[in-house]
Amino acid sequence: MAGTTDVESASVDGSSEQRAACRARPLCPLVFVPSDAAGWNAGYLPALDAALAAALSWWRTQLGVRPFDPEPAIAIGGRQPAAAYARNTRARIRSELAAYFPDLTVSPPASVPAVPLYVVYATLSNRPYRCSGDTIRASATAGGVPQVIVVQSSGSLDAFALGRNPLDPATGSREAQTGALAHELGHALGLPHPTEPADRASSVMWSWWRFPGCCLSAAEVRQARAAITTRGSRE
Repeated sequence: MAGTTDVESASVDGSSEQRAACRARPLCPLVFVPSDAAGWNAGYLPALDAALAAALSWWRTQLGVRPFDPEPAIAIGGRQPAAAYARNTRARIRSELAAYFPDLTVSPPASVPAVPLYVVYATLSNRPYRCSGDTIRASATAGGVPQVIVVQSSGSLDAFALGRNPLDPATGSREAQTGALAHELGHALGLPHPTEPADRASSVMWSWWRFPGCCLSAAEVRQARAAITTRGSRE
């Protein structure tokens, strides 16, 4: 169930009370399909579920708790053809998704529990980093309660479903694109890109293409766990 407490691991420093305050945030994975069904593949949904499970397993190992509790991936139909989303991609998709998920229209007060994280893959391009609108990033956060909507292009879905995107020989493997997903989940936890060269060489918040061989610095672990604990104390 979304929002349930996850305290099974004691491998990370922290009291049982602190671990009990860490609550897995609901996560809603979506595949946004334009009205012309550009690039749609029925295999995307189970492939996204599998990639998300791998990314969340990695995060659980790093933090000792599970930061997100995913629902099964679903497809959402867009109102317009793919070309209509070439600019302001995240804003346009967010606006349409708000018809299905009203909490995307406003930033709720901090007292509202279990604000979901929406992870959206849009079938707008077969190139993971050249989708018009520069969609591969997390949206801004506001009001202390992140209303984060992450949008990635369908090149990543191709990597999940097929094992590799042939148009991206450098980072188009299933593992690397799962690392890109894990990286965006880190932004949803409030982690920035690291600035220290040693951290950049190993952290998922920079070297995501090394997944699953990347890690988190001690400071990143503390910051991510603090974000989860703070959220849990508000619920």
